[in-house]
Amino acid sequence: MTLLGRIAPYLIVLVLVAGALFGAYHFGGSVADANWQKLWSDRDKTDADARDKAEADARAQEQQRQQSAEKVQRDATQKLEQARTDAAGANAAADGLRQRVQEILHAASSARGNPGSAGSCTPGENPGNLLAVVLDKSVQRNRELAAVADTARVKGLACEAAYDALVKLK
Repeated sequence: MTLLGRIAPYLIVLVLVAGALFGAYHFGGSVADANWQKLWSDRDKTDADARDKAEADARAQEQQRQQSAEKVQRDATQKLEQARTDAAGANAAADGLRQRVQEILHAASSARGNPGSAGSCTPGENPGNLLAVVLDKSVQRNRELAAVADTARVKGLACEAAYDALVKLK
């Protein structure tokens, strides 16, 4: 037997052992890769679930903010309409009062026995007429100022309510 014939069985066993060791190593690497892949997949799923929950929470909070802002806007609009309705009532009352003052001044002028001067007299000639004109201008200016003040107050309260609603949601 030649040298190759005598060491051939050892070489075959050595190749088989090396092949078995390589197979075991490769199998262990595959198992480790599979374990790591499962861990990564689980982590990715957890991250996706957390992202979806955070997105849903952010949407819900934004909807609450939007609803709060819309409620404040509705309340402000309602208050402005109420202020305008009240102003219209006050205007009607002031118009009635102005008409009554004119009637009284006209009656007083007629009662003095000077029927011709009632229609031709200027506000400066009759102190009552002058008072009525000044009062009329004052009432008109007060109406304008009241409308501005009512609007500013309602808008300021609406702004404050919107801010309070947003702070409460944080």
